Amino acid sequence: MKYCQQCGNKLNSGSIFCDKCGTQVADIEKVATMFCTNCGTKIPATSNYCTNCGFSTNNSNNSNPAPALKDIAYNESKDPDPITSFALIFRDTFKVSKRLGRADYWWARLTTLVIGSSLSICWIALLSQFSGYDLPSSNIRWLAFLLIGLSILFAVWGLIALITAGIRRLHDLGYSGALMLLILLPTLGDLIILILCMLPSKQNGNRYIN
Repeated sequence: MKYCQQCGNKLNSGSIFCDKCGTQVADIEKVATMFCTNCGTKIPATSNYCTNCGFSTNNSNNSNPAPALKDIAYNESKDPDPITSFALIFRDTFKVSKRLGRADYWWARLTTLVIGSSLSICWIALLSQFSGYDLPSSNIRWLAFLLIGLSILFAVWGLIALITAGIRRLHDLGYSGALMLLILLPTLGDLIILILCMLPSKQNGNRYIN
């Protein structure tokens, strides 16, 4: 069930306009957005009512105090998967002010691990051709150097991307991104961050929802 963002009227499935006030149903991907304080759903920034639960976005219009925000799973990707989630952290490599859902985070980490491991295996296999007294052909040498260079670039990018992704993942839990400094503590810090990143999304009292 969906609701009109202007008057709160219940909408029929597939409605393009509200049959009560005539307001056009907004395309959430093309308008400025905010999050409903009742259910956490992304809604148009100009909404008077949540399009998902019908809750009024103007607290003065509510006869009862707003209930606590429900903690529901959050992911920026509509359907998180290895490719989509990896593309998301690639695009947001240098962004730390957003949030990152649990599914997007772990799919992206898995893809990063697979790509990094594959590059390493390839150039190690090529380097093995350098053993012995017979030098490999110039083509093999250049290919080995190219793969080593790509591996180094990917490692540098991956380090930056996973740190910023971790900061956004902490924001999704309501924690300060400064907690990522824990990775400077050998073993223990990595373990703490690992456990935190496994926790589900939190909307209730989360100061990073905007």
